[in-house]
Amino acid sequence: MELLLSSDLPAKVLADLRNLGIEAEIDTGASLEKSVERARREQSVLMVQVQTTDFQPEVLRRAPGVIALGKKAFDRSGLAGSVATILRGFYPEQYLNHFSVLHGSGPSQAVFRAYENLSMQEGITIPRGSNEQFLHYGKTGVEELHRVGILLGGFTRTGRGYFVERRAAGFHILGIVLQGMLEVHPEGQHSIQHRAGSCFFIPAGFRGFYRANRPAEFFWLHIQPSAFGLPIGGQARKTNSFRAATFVQTARSYLEETRDAASDRSLVLLRLVQLMELQIYRLARSFGLGEEEDGGREKLHQVIKKVEEDISVEWSVPKLAQVAGLSVSKLYREIRLHYRKSPGSLVEEIRIRHASELLLHFDHKLQQVAAMTGYADSFSFSRAFKRVIGVSPSNYRSGFQSKKKQD
Repeated sequence: MELLLSSDLPAKVLADLRNLGIEAEIDTGASLEKSVERARREQSVLMVQVQTTDFQPEVLRRAPGVIALGKKAFDRSGLAGSVATILRGFYPEQYLNHFSVLHGSGPSQAVFRAYENLSMQEGITIPRGSNEQFLHYGKTGVEELHRVGILLGGFTRTGRGYFVERRAAGFHILGIVLQGMLEVHPEGQHSIQHRAGSCFFIPAGFRGFYRANRPAEFFWLHIQPSAFGLPIGGQARKTNSFRAATFVQTARSYLEETRDAASDRSLVLLRLVQLMELQIYRLARSFGLGEEEDGGREKLHQVIKKVEEDISVEWSVPKLAQVAGLSVSKLYREIRLHYRKSPGSLVEEIRIRHASELLLHFDHKLQQVAAMTGYADSFSFSRAFKRVIGVSPSNYRSGFQSKKKQD
């Protein structure tokens, strides 16, 4: 369970959350203490009403994460529209170890505040009429993004009154302004104005705010601090030299694929996120950042492309190193740095992603799929498939077929 609702929240709030693709449930009839204990067992984020926090804060501190809905955030007819906009990109990790408060400030805007150890970490004000589309949808697309170091990403269309304050954020922000203007105000420094076509970098550790004082649209990514060779701290940056059209189109394609329920899209998403990964390195380079890291990544993409082209071949580590033009030890280091796994695990993942598409869209027997993806027999293939995907190949195929019949 991703989100557990206290028993005093209306059923319509639950319905709105599920319509947003969030796995949610009301803990019907349970006391707050019991709901907190269940949230702890399941590592779920707990959603409550703000007034609950006024008299039982010591109980709520035991929850893995809390979202408190405040005044005008909801009523019997469900969530306020601007509040739903903020929750549309919900994933649990974003709220774990935080106490977040969501208010609807009349018909015009929603206000979000996130606290950690009683200190405010971020505040977001979203005006009415804003629209945010996140790259992932529910759980679909999250794993692929996280695999390359992207914590969250999406497209925001907003207007006057959009305001985000961050205090020592634990992630980098990369973005591209598509329309209008976005102002970035680092604490104690002059503001940076980003107009259409401008790309921005806000480093982890940033203190300050950014805002839109007129209608604006921008694409943004939250990046893990250790990813892409980006520096923690330092100054916010701007560039107008990066040609962003391909990057933006790839991101839009990713967004569309996560919402396509027709089939398992894992292989398509994997390839799209690899394209975004390359674009992030090129964007970082246009800021004068991450240049040393970029060369290793390019060589690894050559390796991945070659394995995908000859997927049934037996790929030894020396053969992979030869394709990359690296020593065996250097190949190990680069794959560990960029993918946080061994060369063998990377090849296995490529094989299994390809096998998953064969299972869903063709009638090949398991032995045939095993041979086509480089496995000696169906037993070793099935064991590898379950290790990567979490279920056996037969259950994976039958589960998809039953879902297709239901649709």
